[in-house]
Amino acid sequence: MSTAFDVLGSLDDLSRSRGANIPTERDDLLNTWASIGVRLASYHVSIDLNDVVEILSYRVSTNVPGTQGWVKGITNIRGNLALIIDLKSYFGIGETATFGQSRVLFVRHEGIFVGLLVDQVVGKRHFKDKEKVKYEEIHSSVGSRYLQSFVRRAYHQNNELWLVFNVKKLLTTQRFLDVAI
Repeated sequence: MSTAFDVLGSLDDLSRSRGANIPTERDDLLNTWASIGVRLASYHVSIDLNDVVEILSYRVSTNVPGTQGWVKGITNIRGNLALIIDLKSYFGIGETATFGQSRVLFVRHEGIFVGLLVDQVVGKRHFKDKEKVKYEEIHSSVGSRYLQSFVRRAYHQNNELWLVFNVKKLLTTQRFLDVAI
């Protein structure tokens, strides 16, 4: 039979093992970049915390006729109208299911407010400078050339390549802005 002390010890061990990538020392904090980790098809993608306004489950949106196939619709988020964009469809790597673990990350830049539909939000990610990978490795690992152009840098962590996605570049790209057919 476990004592209360044993249970607390087990919880402590579990939380320490799951929080292995959370910086604890002052020097680690200074050399760490924090982001929101998402899954987009087979890619692990990180989006700067400062770019994300809100994360919600996908909810039914209103269809917008005459728009590109990657536009899922329009929705009202606390009085703000936002287009919902299927990022997988936009990059030509499939279509995101709108149920289960899929989520919408709402981002804002220079007056543009949109929701980016992704397969899954993995959670907050912390990357150390020493985990940064060379530019060549990024492009040899990303099959979609169009997606490659939106990757600023990447990190290798726990045997996974995490691509750092440039939201500002996406929201200012002419192709993205031309949603009408």
